[in-house]
Amino acid sequence: MGDRSRLEWRKWLEQNQRHLMDGCGLPLSVLESAWSWGYFLDHGRYTSQTGSAYPDVDIEQLPHHKALSLCLFLEDHINGAPADCVTLNRLQYLLKRGRHAEQ
Repeated sequence: MGDRSRLEWRKWLEQNQRHLMDGCGLPLSVLESAWSWGYFLDHGRYTSQTGSAYPDVDIEQLPHHKALSLCLFLEDHINGAPADCVTLNRLQYLLKRGRHAEQ
C-alpha cells in the first residue's frame, strides 16, 4: 500500500471508526487495515487469529439494531452496485432491504 493509500485509509478510519465500532458492533480487528476491512466486506465475517474456529465478527451473528446500522452505513458508503459487496448484499437479504425487500 502506498503512502497516499495509507493516508486515505487513516483519514477514512478517523471519520468512521467510532460509528463502526460503537454503532455497528464491529471489533477493532476488522478496522486494523484496509485489507482486513476489504476482507470483511468480501466475506461478511473476519477472523484475526489464524486457525481460530470462531470469527471476530460475523454479520449473521450481529444483533438486529447493529446489523441495521451497518447496513445503512454501507448503503451510504459503498460505491457501485450493492450486489457487488457481499456483506451489504447479505445484510440487505437478512434485513429484507433493497432488492430483497418484500413486495
